[in-house]
Amino acid sequence: MSEEIIRNLYILAALGLATAIWFRHPFPFLIAFVSFSLAIGEFYPFSNFPMYSDPDDRENYFVLSAIPDQNNIDQLPEPKPGSAPANTPYYQLDGMICRPLPSYPFTGLTAPTIKKMFKSRMNTFAKKHGTKRKHLNSEQRRQLGEKFLLYIREESQKSTAPRRGELPEKLALLEFWIEPDRINGGFIETPTLVAHLPAQDQN
Repeated sequence: MSEEIIRNLYILAALGLATAIWFRHPFPFLIAFVSFSLAIGEFYPFSNFPMYSDPDDRENYFVLSAIPDQNNIDQLPEPKPGSAPANTPYYQLDGMICRPLPSYPFTGLTAPTIKKMFKSRMNTFAKKHGTKRKHLNSEQRRQLGEKFLLYIREESQKSTAPRRGELPEKLALLEFWIEPDRINGGFIETPTLVAHLPAQDQN
């Protein structure tokens, strides 16, 4: 997007906001918000709506997971009825067993919010290094993931909202990709380990 287009979007956003305030009507606020979002780009909580500009047959989401003691996999409390299936699955990734956690009861953050926040951090890092988010390698994503997990833990501890309990000491960030199974039909869901705490350099 050229600088001229970005400048015009900021002008349109300012005009929309001024019009909304002057006429006390909500519709110009929508124009202002959309224009400002397109101008500022993917920067949480704003977005330039890339999911609509580049349709793809693949989709991903991120999940917080606990890493139970290998010798005591049942140490974590079972989910409360209605909050998650009783048979919450385990995944063995990179030699570790990971059990997905219901993020909101522990952190106050929903899964979509976690995805937006982490994508925003990856976009900022990629832009700083003159590349795109999809071109970040696993090591760069690991470092960003570790910092993100530390941030979530710190913010969770500061929060005054009711929580189920403290986040486990051993925590992981998983990424799941959902894509069509072009051979057998249906869909394939593939998990990967992005990062974990304690960080690798602390083990």
